[in-house]
Amino acid sequence: MNDVKARLKLPAMGLIAVGLVNALLGVLSILQMLVALTRGEPASRVFESDERRMGYMIGFFVWPLLMFLGTLISPLIIYGATRMYAAKSYAMARLAAILALIPVTSCCFVLGIPVGIWSLRVLRRPEVKAAFDHSQGEPEGKDR
Repeated sequence: MNDVKARLKLPAMGLIAVGLVNALLGVLSILQMLVALTRGEPASRVFESDERRMGYMIGFFVWPLLMFLGTLISPLIIYGATRMYAAKSYAMARLAAILALIPVTSCCFVLGIPVGIWSLRVLRRPEVKAAFDHSQGEPEGKDR
C-alpha cells in the first residue's frame, strides 16, 4: 500500500503545481485586462481595417474569459490532486488529471498535458485502483 501511495505522490504534486500556476496565470491575465480597460486600451487603438479591429476585440475579451474559466477550474484540479495524494477519491483524481489535459480549462496546458497524461497512466494501474478501492471503506480521519 505504501508503495502505491509513493507512486501517487509525484503526479499528484505535479497536478497541484498545474492548478496553482493555472490559477496564478488566470488572475494575472484578468488583472491585465482590467488595467488595459481602465487605460482605455481597446477604444484608443487605431486599426487598418474593421476585420483587424474585430480580431483584436475578440482576442482582447475572449482570452481573459478563457483564463477566468481556468481560474475557476483550478481549485478542482488542486482538490482532485490532494485526493490522489491521499488515495481517497479515484473519480476526483481522474477528473483532476483530465481537466489538466484540456487546453480550454487550463491555461497552463504546456505543463498540464504531460502531467495529466502521467497521472492518468499511474491511475490506470490495477494496484493503484485497488489502493483507492481499499481506502474507500476506511473512515476519513483514520491513519494507515
